[in-house]
Amino acid sequence: MSRPDAPVGRGNRGPEPDRYLHTPDGPIALYERGEGPVVLFAHGWSGRAAQMRSLMDAAVATGHRAVAFDHYRHGRSGGADANLPLLIRACRAVSEDQESAGHEIVAGVAHSIGASAVLHASGNRVKRLFFIAPLVDIYPLLRERTLAIGVHPSVFDALIDQVNREYGLDHRAIDNGALLPSGEDVDIRIVHSGDDPVVPIGSSRALRRLPGVTELTELGGRSHSRILSHPRARQRIVRWLSGLPPQMDEGVVRARAPEVMPSLFRRPLSVAPLW
Repeated sequence: MSRPDAPVGRGNRGPEPDRYLHTPDGPIALYERGEGPVVLFAHGWSGRAAQMRSLMDAAVATGHRAVAFDHYRHGRSGGADANLPLLIRACRAVSEDQESAGHEIVAGVAHSIGASAVLHASGNRVKRLFFIAPLVDIYPLLRERTLAIGVHPSVFDALIDQVNREYGLDHRAIDNGALLPSGEDVDIRIVHSGDDPVVPIGSSRALRRLPGVTELTELGGRSHSRILSHPRARQRIVRWLSGLPPQMDEGVVRARAPEVMPSLFRRPLSVAPLW
């Protein structure tokens, strides 16, 4: 469960943060830019805040304060462990820190499993969300991926039970669709690569059918993480934060029936990346 000897992910840990937020679970590296209402950025598993730098710049350009952070045991943040419950705790800690300083959080931008963390942490308070290749069906994807690499179902169930006991989050009961904010002012937009090898786009097409999800932009030729630097992702965020309506053009899906989710094991991954 815990691997305190090294951070999650490989390579460069990213730049030094503007400051650290000290929490019981470890120090969180914070990156803050601009002035105005806060847009909170949450990266995905094995990622770091620096991956979202160009998107943060887009938020600043539209008159917002962009706040990003490295999740526990990612980038420059500390901590002894990393899993979904801790990602949620990190989101809540950063949100509370900003609100205690008098900053209003008006929107959230999240990549991959960061979308689940933001949904759990914000509840129905943040009505405007922008998801990039969101990983929302945590338990079925985690189970499928884990069993595919040869882990026995009983071992998987025991691991899940251990995490649930330690952190009080029942992975089997997670329904991120039910966590989506409600109300007339909800505006949730998604960008996802049609050939994403990690999180198939079928999950985003299913989300698109839910109330409040106003736009799904499908991009081609990009991986699960490189989509963060795609110019269309930045363009969509600028339009969204500027209050412009959802845009229809080539590659934008406004309504499409959900497809059966294809296998995730074109490139097998370890158990850890979804905890």
